[in-house]
Amino acid sequence: MVELGSVLPRLAEIGDSTVEAGAAILWDAECWWAMQGTHLPSSALDYLTAVRAAHRQFFRAGVTVDFVAPGTELSAYPVVVVPSLYLVSDEAIETMARYVHGGGQLVVGYFSGIVDPDLRVRLGGYGGALAELLGIRVEEFHPLPPDGEVGLASGGRGRLWSEEVQVLSAEVVDRYAGGVLDGKPAITRHQVGAGAAWYVSTELDDSTVARLAGWSPSRVETVRRSAGGTTWTFLLNHGAEDADVLADGIELVSGTPVEGQLRVPAGGYAVVRSR
Repeated sequence: MVELGSVLPRLAEIGDSTVEAGAAILWDAECWWAMQGTHLPSSALDYLTAVRAAHRQFFRAGVTVDFVAPGTELSAYPVVVVPSLYLVSDEAIETMARYVHGGGQLVVGYFSGIVDPDLRVRLGGYGGALAELLGIRVEEFHPLPPDGEVGLASGGRGRLWSEEVQVLSAEVVDRYAGGVLDGKPAITRHQVGAGAAWYVSTELDDSTVARLAGWSPSRVETVRRSAGGTTWTFLLNHGAEDADVLADGIELVSGTPVEGQLRVPAGGYAVVRSR
């Protein structure tokens, strides 16, 4: 506590800055509530599990995310992930469509677009609310047992859930391998305007997500804040070994200049101001 008290005054200049997020996760409390019912086709379906998985994957890759409510303007984010949005409003659908048309990359998770805010099932196949945007139609659900897995043609793995997906205007990125869905689309991509809407019909494991996204795990958490042309980079080393990080500027905790590289000790932290 004494150490924290001595550090905070050195960071006072950061007070009016805002966090720079490289992606957003759509978060909806009403959807969370709706998925707590006993009427779902699998008792293993859980909204918080899907949201936490999305956040964990970004965190391990060192990508800072914002949580945003459905209907929020999304144009500031290069990537928006929509985990299991079972309940979705027309307003939220329009916002997502506008985002993709404008050049955004929208990644929609399994069991999305099923019901409206009054819990009425949307027509046009499962996920009917998002069928046009995604360029697909879900014909049938295939829940997996709690310890079950499904293989993908790329070598990746899925768990918890799978779906029989019919491609309408999207392209297939990956297919199921083995089982009753062998050869069926598992991950799709639909070019819409200047952007693309992706659909992932199973709960991918972390290594599969990292491979698809081209991410490498980072043990140093990096969060940037900015204001008036100045950037403050927070570096927190969660690893058991010291880490060297590219940086230039002034390290505010120690007050020392940084030129090109900074060593952050295991379990340690640093804050670098740059312009």
